[in-house]
Order: sequence, then C-alpha cells, then structure tokens
Amino acid sequence: MRNKSISVKKGIFPQKLYIYIFPLLGIIACIVFLFLVELPTRWKGFIFASLIIGGFSLSFHNQRKYFIAVLLISISIAADVRFGADKLPYLSLSDFPLAILLFFWIGEISFFKRKIRFHSIGTFLLIFLLFQTLSVVWSQYKELSFFEIFRTIKIYLLYLYLINHITSQKDIKFYINVLFICVIFQGLFGIGQFFQPTWFTLGETGIEGAVTFISGAENIGRVYGTLLHSGPYSVYLMLILPIALAILISKQKNVHSNRYFLMLTVLSGTVGLLLSFTRAAYVCFLISGLLILFFGYKYRDIKTIRVMSILFLVGIIIIASFTTNISKGLLSRISEKSITKAIDFRLYMNIVSLKMILNHPFRGTGINNFDKVMLPYDWTGRAQRENITVHNQYLLYAAELGIFGFFIFMILYIKIVSVAWRIAHAKIGYPSQVSIGIFAALVSLGVMFMFGLPLRVHSIFNLFWIFASLVTVMQTQLKRTKDRR
Repeated sequence: MRNKSISVKKGIFPQKLYIYIFPLLGIIACIVFLFLVELPTRWKGFIFASLIIGGFSLSFHNQRKYFIAVLLISISIAADVRFGADKLPYLSLSDFPLAILLFFWIGEISFFKRKIRFHSIGTFLLIFLLFQTLSVVWSQYKELSFFEIFRTIKIYLLYLYLINHITSQKDIKFYINVLFICVIFQGLFGIGQFFQPTWFTLGETGIEGAVTFISGAENIGRVYGTLLHSGPYSVYLMLILPIALAILISKQKNVHSNRYFLMLTVLSGTVGLLLSFTRAAYVCFLISGLLILFFGYKYRDIKTIRVMSILFLVGIIIIASFTTNISKGLLSRISEKSITKAIDFRLYMNIVSLKMILNHPFRGTGINNFDKVMLPYDWTGRAQRENITVHNQYLLYAAELGIFGFFIFMILYIKIVSVAWRIAHAKIGYPSQVSIGIFAALVSLGVMFMFGLPLRVHSIFNLFWIFASLVTVMQTQLKRTKDRR
C-alpha cells in the first residue's frame, strides 16, 4: 500500500523547481548553523529551528521530501559537530531532521495504522546491533560502547524510515539529485578552500578542524569541504561520484534528465577529490570508474562521446594542476618517503590489532573500545606517542566484536552489494544505472576499508546506510515490476 505524504496538491513554486528549492533551503539552514556554533545553545536552537520551520512553511508541496533533503545535506555539513556536549553528547546536526521525520511517522503508525515494511538487510542490521549490545557485557569502557550502539540504533531507524517512505522512482531520482547538489557544493567549497583558505576555512567559526598541511609541500593544504577532515571528505565524494558517472555515460534517453547538471557534478566532485590529496581515495575512485565502464561495455549501454569528453576534461584538470601548487601536493603525496611512512605505521597498527584479535578471538574487546584497550599491545609505545590508530575497518571490527561479529558485518556488507549487483543486471532504466553506481561505490568502499576507518565517521556511516536503503527500495520495485509481468 502506497504511503501518503504529508502534503497538499499545490505548492507556491512550480513542481520542476522543487528539485532545487528543497536542497537549497536545507543548505542555507545548515550553513547558517555553521556560523552560529559559538552562540548559546538556546539561541542557536531557536534560529536553526526557525530555518527548519521556514522551509517547512515554504515547501507546501511535500514536507517529508524537504526534511529528508535536509537530512541528506546535514550529514555532510557540520556532520560531526556535537552541541550541548554536557547534556547531549550523542547528538549531531542530522539527528534533528531525523527526529522530526520519526515523530511524524510515529503519528502515522498510531493514528492511521500504517504498516511497517521490513527487509532481510534490516534483519542482518538488527542482528549486528544486538551483537554490539551484547559486547557491552565485557566492554571495559561502557560509555564508549553505548555511544556506538546509540549511533547504530539511529541508523536502523533511518533505514526503516527510508524503505517505508521512498515509494517511487521519482522519489529515488529526487534524493539522488539532492546528493549530487551536495557534491557540487562540496566540490566548489573545496576549490575555494584551496585557493582562498582564509575565506573558506571553518576553523574560525569555532568548529574543530582546519587545513591540514602536506608534509614536504610548504603551504599546500588538503581541502576538507565542510566535513572537517580531508579523509572523510574524499570518501564522501568517492561514494557519490560513481552514481553520477553511471547515469551520465548511459545512452538511454529516459535515464538522465539534465546532462549538464550531471557533468557539473562529476567535474566539481573530481576536482574536490583531487585537492583532498588522499591516495587511497584516488585508487578507489579509479576502481569504481573501471567497474562502471565494465557494465557499460557489457550491456552496450555507453555513450562513448561522453566518456571521451569526461576523460578529456579530467585530463585537462590534471595537466593544469602541474602548472599550479597542486602539483607540489600531488608529488609530495606520491613520493617514496610519504608512501613508505604510511605503509610502515599501517603495518605496525595491523600487528597490534592482530594481537588483540588473538587474545580475544570470539568475544572481542567491546565495540568502540579499540583506542583505549590497545595500549598494552602497543609494545613500542608508538601508537600513543604519535596518536595513531589502526587504519583497517575489517581488523577494527574483528578486534572489537571478535570473529563472529566480524562475520556478521561481512554478511551484511556482502548482502547489500549483492542486492545492488542484481538490480544493476536487471536493466530497468534509471534504477539499474543508480545501482551500477552504488555497486561500484560500495566495492571501492570495501577496498577503502583496508586503508582507513570510513564507517567511524558520522557522514560516511550514514551515507552507507542511505545507499542500503535505496537498493532495498529498488529491489522492492523490481519485484513489483516482475509480478506485473
């Protein structure tokens, strides 16, 4: 049964403009919040709430779409800024639109007897959540464990909400376009940070985080957009860009509505990714690009002229970078000294984590306890001295949750990737192209798991489960299409 939106039939703007109005209102709300972080909590909350209510009032067409758009935007804008630390240490900016959505949903369930739809991916996520909760029993730092459990509960509720309220291909297209607008904004913001750091830095607004300068390249900063760190910034772009690429190179006329919008997304996001100077993200983005080309040539659904145009423009960007300071940053990051140092500390921390796994093979050390529990295993004191941690998501889960917890996570990850794979092979137009992009993005994220801890970051953790929600919805639509036939 199709869920009804909280909306009226006519809005004050033409329907075609809502694709831009919703995200822009959300971006304005979130950007204003960035400049209010030093205000007292009551004033900050009042002003931000006013912006939310203002957007709610203006967007009479569909309030649910507005709040989901704000949520998608807020996970990348000041996503890790926590306010009211003395009273609300577990809340972040994106929790407010989520709370509003869940409030309305509870009302719908209570008063209109709406049914809740579940899926096998959600079942595995619930099992993973229960295993995290069980790990609290032997966790040495229970407060840290409860923080991670609370974060997983929020993501489970978000997943359930999205799979129950995204009901059509139009909805999927709208939310994907919101993500593309976020990439354009982040890419342009990152370019601004590189060339005019004094104008675009977020350090002066009271938010922790400033430009990280590259060792060996004087005054060359790694941009971070509004994600406060270049690592999460590069992964965020790396995950969304493949979807834009998959849609753009398709020769199906009913797949892409505005190729200039898609081209702007790809170019601005690629430049932002380049300026993050993140080596692992470069490799993973290349992998996702090759996977998209594989699908395109396999199904003969590729616009060769567009592929050549993208390669030509990206080539110009790379060549142009060698006439600016960008080349110094790139050469410094791929130098033998820089790569050797990165490999050295990663190998050291991998050995530390393997020792922890051997000591706690079945139950682990407790979720979100790694940094505290690892100290006895840091035999040289290097991790504490240099303030480093393991850069491997697989080893982190194995150390914290034990072998069984690690296997549950792997089943969950493989399940999401396999669903995206099946939809990509179904050849059903727009959903298949989006699934190709998501499949390529998730495979590259799996590679990134070996070089970092992307799921520790609020924005990437949320984006991963938003992708899981989208492939779940598209699988449901695929089943309905088959049933009709």
